[in-house]
Amino acid sequence: RAGRAEEQGLTSATLLHPETDYTRRLLAAVPVPDPVVQRGRRAERLATLAAGRTEEQG
Repeated sequence: RAGRAEEQGLTSATLLHPETDYTRRLLAAVPVPDPVVQRGRRAERLATLAAGRTEEQG
């Protein structure tokens, strides 16, 4: 994002409650070593990406 800060605040607050789609997408892209958890996160990530595409097109 061209060196621009997307969010500011406490790390814990940003990780638990990201305010921007950009931050949500970054957090969703982090792999998890547990395959069961990773499958669930993959589904969430795809839903987040699909929602972002809808907002960008809208």
